[in-house]
Amino acid sequence: MSESTQNIKSNQNMTEKEWVGGVLQKLQSNMLPHFRNIQIAEGKRLTFANEVLGYSSNVEPALRNEVMHESDILLLEMRDENFWIPRVVIDIKLGSISTQDALICNHKAQTHKMVHPFLRYGLLIGNRQLFPLPARLFRMGQHFDFMISWKGLESEDNELQKTINILRSEVAASRRLEEILFKEGTKNKKRITILHRPLLIG
Repeated sequence: MSESTQNIKSNQNMTEKEWVGGVLQKLQSNMLPHFRNIQIAEGKRLTFANEVLGYSSNVEPALRNEVMHESDILLLEMRDENFWIPRVVIDIKLGSISTQDALICNHKAQTHKMVHPFLRYGLLIGNRQLFPLPARLFRMGQHFDFMISWKGLESEDNELQKTINILRSEVAASRRLEEILFKEGTKNKKRITILHRPLLIG
């Protein structure tokens, strides 16, 4: 057992910020070797809002104000050393999650997606013991693409594998959305006639 794993198991009073580091290590060591061009970062800042403060005479925005927000965990795709694309944001919570937490997280997901329309956004809750995901998340988490809970601070093997499978599918969904919205030329564009978002629970 690694020293970081021992620390996670022994410290039941750790903060969410401290727990993020352990989750990050888990994802990096188990996910990245099989995923090309993807990096996993902690505390990466994303544009949260792009406010237009004025226009020039030709109706082009002339003055902008960008509001940045620090993400807990971000999966990003490196296109080259100076260019990257945000793919998946993971909000982190420990133990319980209040109604106010659910509302705030849902609002963050909605606002981030307005700036990054192909971004996927989800929630990971640790140390839930035997409690399921709270019903308030289903009522108030309309803008989450996924919600995951781990029984303890250290994931069990099946929890980690399910989490990695979900993140892989979310990266693929982000790439596909980007292609649909921005990359497929109008002449040769595929005629998309069906969109179905199934509900998967476990």
